[in-house]
Amino acid sequence: IRAGAIPQRTVARSIVTGGQGLHSGLKTGVILHPAPPGFGIVFTSLADETAIPVRFENVTDTGYNTTLTSGGRSVRTVEHLLSALHAFGITNLLIKTDDEVPALDGSALEFCKQISEAGLTEQDATVEPIGVKRKITIGEEGEGREFIEAEPAGHLIIDYTLDYPKPIGIQQLHFELTSPGAYTREIAPARTFGFVREFRKLAEFGLASGGRLDNLILVDDDKVVNTTLRFPDEFARHKVLDLIGDLYLLGRPLHAHVTASKTGHSDNLALVKAIHASLQS
Repeated sequence: IRAGAIPQRTVARSIVTGGQGLHSGLKTGVILHPAPPGFGIVFTSLADETAIPVRFENVTDTGYNTTLTSGGRSVRTVEHLLSALHAFGITNLLIKTDDEVPALDGSALEFCKQISEAGLTEQDATVEPIGVKRKITIGEEGEGREFIEAEPAGHLIIDYTLDYPKPIGIQQLHFELTSPGAYTREIAPARTFGFVREFRKLAEFGLASGGRLDNLILVDDDKVVNTTLRFPDEFARHKVLDLIGDLYLLGRPLHAHVTASKTGHSDNLALVKAIHASLQS
């Protein structure tokens, strides 16, 4: 085995889960099937088996979620599932779903529970994690600025700063992806959040029709209106959850120290592209 190479992994048995799409509002399901070494992570449409490989080149939207498109088919809101797969080191998987991955409770916890119950199979092939050779920065680093950067590290380390108006305020989180257990405890339970005013706007665009009161944290101008927070800094933790998912668009586990401030899906994708470009040079 080459230095740094780790075994490829898939799930030990198929996993079926159902729920509602956050943005479509439609009843949707997802089936995770074991896949052979070298397969990668591939979504297929239940309708016609069109393959949509998980690669940053296939990202077509990063507005309110991460959407992948290939062969005329799209799958939306892939980031929470990809986040769990990244944390568990799953490198080969066939994912059958309709147009959107179910939101479940707005977090990645249910995916983690189901993957843990199904178990993992280590395969005969290996995968080389992606490392960064030098610091890569998107945006301008500095206090109060929007930026994301990656530096060399032996595993995935994330420092995230969130800065929203009250009642959220400034939240900072340091997380190191050292095991699936650490992720399942500290990151996976953190839910999607949205503002009441944004929901009115999203509704006009026909988005977030599945944003029921049990699959996200809803915030108005002065308080959380529909739930009790699972962590005081649940908002920052969810941003880290999204980031871990978007980083898996590289197609391999990432070993880097990522520092991000005030960023979202489009910034995450820009960093992924920059990391990929740095591997070619």
